[in-house]
Amino acid sequence: MTRNVCRLINEKSVPEELTFEWQVGNNLGLREMLKFAASREVEYEGRYRHALEIIANAELRNGLNQEDNEKLFKSPFADEVVHLILKGISQF
Repeated sequence: MTRNVCRLINEKSVPEELTFEWQVGNNLGLREMLKFAASREVEYEGRYRHALEIIANAELRNGLNQEDNEKLFKSPFADEVVHLILKGISQF
């Protein structure tokens, strides 16, 4: 899931696993929760899509530049991820 959120932020496109349709089809119990929300006049789908839009357009303020954030988003190496996180934290 984290990889998909990073893709959303970095690429500005919604990965399939983050789409509302995928979540409804694959998240056990979500359909029932949506029915309950609708009975309380909560329009969950619109809120979900709005949240994705906010995340996609978020301005990262983690102390890293664009290049370092791209490395952080894509690195398979724990030591590199820890290094980048500590680098970002040290900027504050």
